[in-house]
Amino acid sequence: MITSKSRNPRLSDLRRFIKKAWEAWYEEQDQFREKFPGVAPQGPPWPFIAGDKIAERVSSEQGTLNQSRRKFLARLEQFQYPYPEGNLRKATFYNHLKDLGLWGLLSSRDFIIVIRWAWFLWTYHELTLELRVKKQSQYGYPLEFHRKMMLEIAGHLGRLDKLSSKYAAPESWFARYRAEILKQLLREASIVYPELRRWSETSHAIRPRSLKVEAQLDVLNAIRVQFAKKRIRNNKLAYQLTALICSPDSCIAAQKLDPTPEKVRRNVRDRGNKFPKKKSVKSNP
Repeated sequence: MITSKSRNPRLSDLRRFIKKAWEAWYEEQDQFREKFPGVAPQGPPWPFIAGDKIAERVSSEQGTLNQSRRKFLARLEQFQYPYPEGNLRKATFYNHLKDLGLWGLLSSRDFIIVIRWAWFLWTYHELTLELRVKKQSQYGYPLEFHRKMMLEIAGHLGRLDKLSSKYAAPESWFARYRAEILKQLLREASIVYPELRRWSETSHAIRPRSLKVEAQLDVLNAIRVQFAKKRIRNNKLAYQLTALICSPDSCIAAQKLDPTPEKVRRNVRDRGNKFPKKKSVKSNP
Protein backbone atom coordinates (compact mmCIF):
# COMPACT_ATOMS: atom_id res chain seq x y z
CA MET A 1 0.00 0.00 0.00
CA ILE A 2 1.25 3.49 -0.87
CA THR A 3 1.37 5.90 2.09
CA SER A 4 2.64 9.43 2.54
CA LYS A 5 5.42 8.10 4.80
CA SER A 6 6.78 5.72 2.15
CA ARG A 7 9.49 6.50 -0.37
CA ASN A 8 6.92 6.12 -3.13
CA PRO A 9 4.28 8.79 -3.83
CA ARG A 10 0.69 8.72 -2.71
CA LEU A 11 -1.88 7.78 -5.34
CA SER A 12 -3.03 11.41 -5.52
CA ASP A 13 0.55 12.52 -6.29
CA LEU A 14 0.90 9.78 -8.88
CA ARG A 15 -2.27 10.97 -10.60
CA ARG A 16 -0.98 14.54 -10.52
CA PHE A 17 2.26 13.63 -12.26
CA ILE A 18 0.51 11.46 -14.82
CA LYS A 19 -1.79 14.40 -15.58
CA LYS A 20 1.28 16.59 -16.08
CA ALA A 21 2.72 13.95 -18.39
CA TRP A 22 -0.44 14.02 -20.50
CA GLU A 23 -0.45 17.82 -20.57
CA ALA A 24 3.18 17.82 -21.74
CA TRP A 25 2.35 15.29 -24.46
CA TYR A 26 -0.61 17.32 -25.74
CA GLU A 27 1.43 20.52 -25.64
CA GLU A 28 4.10 18.84 -27.73
CA GLN A 29 1.45 17.84 -30.27
CA ASP A 30 0.06 21.40 -30.40
CA GLN A 31 3.51 22.87 -30.94
CA PHE A 32 4.07 20.49 -33.84
CA ARG A 33 0.74 21.52 -35.41
CA GLU A 34 1.65 25.20 -35.15
CA LYS A 35 5.07 24.62 -36.67
CA PHE A 36 3.82 22.34 -39.44
CA PRO A 37 0.19 23.24 -40.20
CA GLY A 38 -1.71 20.55 -42.06
CA VAL A 39 0.82 17.86 -41.16
CA ALA A 40 -0.11 15.01 -38.80
CA PRO A 41 1.66 15.40 -35.42
CA GLN A 42 4.57 13.15 -34.61
CA GLY A 43 3.75 10.37 -32.20
CA PRO A 44 0.25 9.14 -33.09
CA PRO A 45 -2.47 8.96 -30.40
CA TRP A 46 -3.55 6.00 -28.28
CA PRO A 47 -3.06 3.11 -28.57
CA PHE A 48 0.20 3.70 -30.42
CA ILE A 49 1.93 5.71 -27.68
CA ALA A 50 5.38 4.44 -26.72
CA GLY A 51 5.66 1.87 -29.52
CA ASP A 52 2.73 -0.30 -28.52
CA LYS A 53 3.64 -3.77 -29.81
CA ILE A 54 0.15 -5.20 -29.31
CA ALA A 55 -1.40 -2.36 -31.33
CA GLU A 56 1.13 -2.89 -34.12
CA ARG A 57 0.27 -6.59 -34.27
CA VAL A 58 -3.49 -6.06 -34.27
CA SER A 59 -3.29 -3.33 -36.92
CA SER A 60 -1.24 -5.49 -39.25
CA GLU A 61 -3.73 -8.36 -38.94
CA GLN A 62 -6.88 -6.26 -39.37
CA GLY A 63 -6.85 -5.99 -43.15
CA THR A 64 -8.39 -3.30 -45.37
CA LEU A 65 -11.55 -1.29 -44.89
CA ASN A 66 -13.28 -3.21 -47.71
CA GLN A 67 -12.40 -6.50 -46.07
CA SER A 68 -14.01 -5.27 -42.87
CA ARG A 69 -17.14 -4.19 -44.79
CA ARG A 70 -17.44 -7.65 -46.37
CA LYS A 71 -16.95 -9.29 -42.99
CA PHE A 72 -19.73 -7.14 -41.49
CA LEU A 73 -22.08 -7.98 -44.39
CA ALA A 74 -21.38 -11.70 -43.97
CA ARG A 75 -22.37 -11.44 -40.31
CA LEU A 76 -25.60 -9.65 -41.14
CA GLU A 77 -26.50 -12.33 -43.67
CA GLN A 78 -25.66 -15.17 -41.29
CA PHE A 79 -28.15 -14.31 -38.54
CA GLN A 80 -31.94 -14.01 -38.66
CA TYR A 81 -33.58 -10.99 -37.11
CA PRO A 82 -34.42 -10.85 -34.28
CA TYR A 83 -31.81 -12.87 -32.42
CA PRO A 84 -32.14 -15.66 -31.35
CA GLU A 85 -35.73 -16.52 -32.22
CA GLY A 86 -35.75 -15.29 -35.83
CA ASN A 87 -39.08 -14.68 -37.59
CA LEU A 88 -41.58 -16.39 -39.90
CA ARG A 89 -40.24 -14.59 -42.98
CA LYS A 90 -36.73 -15.83 -42.14
CA ALA A 91 -35.43 -12.35 -42.78
CA THR A 92 -31.75 -11.83 -42.01
CA PHE A 93 -30.34 -8.77 -40.27
CA TYR A 94 -29.23 -7.58 -43.70
CA ASN A 95 -32.78 -7.88 -45.11
CA HIS A 96 -34.20 -6.06 -42.11
CA LEU A 97 -31.71 -3.20 -42.31
CA LYS A 98 -32.27 -2.89 -46.05
CA ASP A 99 -36.05 -2.70 -45.54
CA LEU A 100 -35.52 0.12 -43.02
CA GLY A 101 -33.25 1.97 -45.44
CA LEU A 102 -30.30 1.63 -43.06
CA TRP A 103 -27.84 -0.50 -45.00
CA GLY A 104 -26.39 2.43 -46.94
CA LEU A 105 -25.66 4.30 -43.71
CA LEU A 106 -24.27 1.27 -41.89
CA SER A 107 -21.98 0.36 -44.79
CA SER A 108 -20.54 3.86 -45.04
CA ARG A 109 -16.84 4.44 -44.53
CA ASP A 110 -17.37 6.30 -41.24
CA PHE A 111 -19.43 3.50 -39.72
CA ILE A 112 -17.08 0.75 -40.90
CA ILE A 113 -14.25 2.64 -39.21
CA VAL A 114 -16.23 2.45 -35.94
CA ILE A 115 -16.64 -1.30 -36.44
CA ARG A 116 -12.93 -1.71 -37.13
CA TRP A 117 -12.16 0.20 -33.95
CA ALA A 118 -14.42 -2.16 -31.97
CA TRP A 119 -12.74 -5.21 -33.49
CA PHE A 120 -9.37 -3.63 -32.80
CA LEU A 121 -10.25 -3.12 -29.13
CA TRP A 122 -11.63 -6.64 -28.77
CA THR A 123 -8.46 -8.24 -30.15
CA TYR A 124 -6.30 -5.81 -28.17
CA HIS A 125 -8.20 -6.77 -25.03
CA GLU A 126 -7.70 -10.50 -25.61
CA LEU A 127 -3.97 -10.19 -26.21
CA THR A 128 -3.56 -7.84 -23.23
CA LEU A 129 -5.51 -10.20 -20.98
CA GLU A 130 -3.34 -13.15 -22.02
CA LEU A 131 -0.25 -11.22 -20.97
CA ARG A 132 -1.77 -10.01 -17.70
CA VAL A 133 -2.66 -13.57 -16.73
CA LYS A 134 1.04 -14.31 -17.14
CA LYS A 135 1.81 -11.08 -15.22
CA GLN A 136 3.91 -9.89 -18.14
CA SER A 137 3.99 -6.75 -20.24
CA GLN A 138 4.01 -6.66 -24.03
CA TYR A 139 7.69 -5.72 -23.77
CA GLY A 140 8.59 -9.02 -22.12
CA TYR A 141 9.10 -7.74 -18.56
CA PRO A 142 7.15 -8.59 -15.39
CA LEU A 143 4.29 -6.17 -14.66
CA GLU A 144 5.76 -5.68 -11.20
CA PHE A 145 8.84 -4.15 -12.82
CA HIS A 146 6.72 -1.53 -14.61
CA ARG A 147 4.69 -0.79 -11.46
CA LYS A 148 7.85 -0.17 -9.44
CA MET A 149 9.37 1.91 -12.23
CA MET A 150 6.21 4.03 -12.34
CA LEU A 151 6.32 4.66 -8.60
CA GLU A 152 10.05 5.35 -8.56
CA ILE A 153 9.75 7.89 -11.37
CA ALA A 154 6.79 9.63 -9.73
CA GLY A 155 8.65 9.68 -6.41
CA HIS A 156 11.70 11.15 -8.14
CA LEU A 157 9.58 13.89 -9.70
CA GLY A 158 8.14 14.71 -6.30
CA ARG A 159 11.59 15.04 -4.77
CA LEU A 160 12.73 17.26 -7.64
CA ASP A 161 9.72 19.54 -7.09
CA LYS A 162 10.50 19.83 -3.37
CA LEU A 163 14.16 20.55 -4.08
CA SER A 164 13.44 23.28 -6.63
CA SER A 165 10.83 24.80 -4.31
CA LYS A 166 13.22 24.80 -1.35
CA TYR A 167 15.85 26.75 -3.28
CA ALA A 168 13.37 28.83 -5.30
CA ALA A 169 14.71 27.42 -8.57
CA PRO A 170 12.38 27.65 -11.58
CA GLU A 171 11.14 24.49 -13.35
CA SER A 172 12.92 25.72 -16.46
CA TRP A 173 16.22 24.84 -14.72
CA PHE A 174 15.56 21.14 -15.37
CA ALA A 175 12.74 21.42 -17.94
CA ARG A 176 14.32 19.18 -20.60
CA TYR A 177 15.19 16.52 -18.06
CA ARG A 178 11.72 16.71 -16.53
CA ALA A 179 10.08 16.35 -19.96
CA GLU A 180 11.92 13.10 -20.63
CA ILE A 181 11.04 11.73 -17.18
CA LEU A 182 7.36 12.54 -17.74
CA LYS A 183 7.41 10.64 -21.03
CA GLN A 184 8.86 7.59 -19.32
CA LEU A 185 6.30 7.88 -16.52
CA LEU A 186 3.48 7.92 -19.09
CA ARG A 187 4.95 4.83 -20.73
CA GLU A 188 5.22 2.85 -17.47
CA ALA A 189 1.81 3.97 -16.19
CA SER A 190 0.08 3.02 -19.45
CA ILE A 191 1.37 -0.53 -18.99
CA VAL A 192 0.27 -0.76 -15.37
CA TYR A 193 -3.13 0.82 -16.12
CA PRO A 194 -4.33 -0.57 -19.50
CA GLU A 195 -7.06 2.07 -19.94
CA LEU A 196 -4.80 5.02 -19.24
CA ARG A 197 -4.05 5.65 -22.91
CA ARG A 198 -7.74 5.88 -23.69
CA TRP A 199 -9.07 7.91 -20.77
CA SER A 200 -5.97 9.68 -19.40
CA GLU A 201 -6.72 8.66 -15.83
CA THR A 202 -5.38 6.28 -13.20
CA SER A 203 -7.48 4.07 -10.97
CA HIS A 204 -7.16 0.66 -9.35
CA ALA A 205 -10.60 -0.07 -10.83
CA ILE A 206 -9.26 0.05 -14.39
CA ARG A 207 -8.99 -3.40 -15.97
CA PRO A 208 -8.40 -4.68 -19.54
CA ARG A 209 -12.02 -5.84 -19.80
CA SER A 210 -13.05 -2.18 -19.92
CA LEU A 211 -11.85 -2.15 -23.52
CA LYS A 212 -14.55 -4.60 -24.55
CA VAL A 213 -17.29 -2.61 -22.82
CA GLU A 214 -16.11 0.69 -24.28
CA ALA A 215 -16.05 -0.88 -27.74
CA GLN A 216 -19.70 -1.88 -27.29
CA LEU A 217 -20.68 1.63 -26.21
CA ASP A 218 -18.80 3.19 -29.13
CA VAL A 219 -20.62 0.93 -31.59
CA LEU A 220 -24.01 1.44 -29.94
CA ASN A 221 -23.66 5.22 -30.00
CA ALA A 222 -22.64 5.12 -33.68
CA ILE A 223 -25.66 2.94 -34.49
CA ARG A 224 -28.00 5.36 -32.73
CA VAL A 225 -26.57 8.26 -34.71
CA GLN A 226 -27.38 6.42 -37.96
CA PHE A 227 -30.84 5.46 -36.69
CA ALA A 228 -31.58 9.10 -35.89
CA LYS A 229 -30.87 10.05 -39.51
CA LYS A 230 -33.80 7.82 -40.51
CA ARG A 231 -35.91 8.98 -37.53
CA ILE A 232 -35.79 5.46 -36.10
CA ARG A 233 -35.74 4.59 -32.44
CA ASN A 234 -35.39 0.88 -31.83
CA ASN A 235 -33.34 -0.10 -28.80
CA LYS A 236 -33.85 -3.80 -29.40
CA LEU A 237 -32.38 -3.66 -32.89
CA ALA A 238 -29.56 -1.38 -31.68
CA TYR A 239 -28.58 -3.80 -28.90
CA GLN A 240 -28.75 -6.78 -31.24
CA LEU A 241 -26.64 -5.09 -33.91
CA THR A 242 -24.08 -4.11 -31.28
CA ALA A 243 -23.91 -7.70 -30.03
CA LEU A 244 -23.52 -9.01 -33.58
CA ILE A 245 -20.69 -6.59 -34.34
CA CYS A 246 -18.86 -7.03 -31.04
CA SER A 247 -18.95 -10.84 -30.86
CA PRO A 248 -15.69 -12.63 -31.73
CA ASP A 249 -15.36 -14.71 -34.89
CA SER A 250 -15.52 -17.96 -32.90
CA CYS A 251 -18.99 -17.06 -31.59
CA ILE A 252 -20.22 -16.02 -35.02
CA ALA A 253 -19.12 -19.38 -36.43
CA ALA A 254 -21.08 -21.12 -33.65
CA GLN A 255 -24.17 -18.96 -34.37
CA LYS A 256 -24.07 -17.57 -30.84
CA LEU A 257 -23.57 -13.94 -29.86
CA ASP A 258 -21.31 -12.96 -26.98
CA PRO A 259 -21.96 -10.35 -25.71
CA THR A 260 -25.66 -11.08 -25.92
CA PRO A 261 -28.02 -8.18 -26.67
CA GLU A 262 -29.12 -8.36 -23.02
CA LYS A 263 -25.53 -8.03 -21.84
CA VAL A 264 -25.09 -4.98 -24.05
CA ARG A 265 -28.23 -3.48 -22.51
CA ARG A 266 -26.89 -4.07 -19.00
CA ASN A 267 -23.53 -2.53 -19.87
CA VAL A 268 -25.34 0.56 -21.13
CA ARG A 269 -27.37 0.71 -17.93
CA ASP A 270 -24.31 0.24 -15.72
CA ARG A 271 -22.41 3.00 -17.54
CA GLY A 272 -25.37 5.38 -17.42
CA ASN A 273 -25.31 5.69 -21.20
CA LYS A 274 -28.91 6.62 -21.90
CA PHE A 275 -30.56 6.93 -25.28
CA PRO A 276 -31.24 10.63 -26.00
CA LYS A 277 -34.95 11.41 -25.91
CA LYS A 278 -36.26 12.88 -29.13
CA LYS A 279 -39.96 13.47 -29.64
CA SER A 280 -39.59 13.36 -33.42
CA VAL A 281 -38.21 9.81 -33.45
CA LYS A 282 -40.59 6.97 -34.18
CA SER A 283 -40.38 3.34 -33.12
CA ASN A 284 -40.01 0.52 -35.60
CA PRO A 285 -40.72 -3.19 -35.00
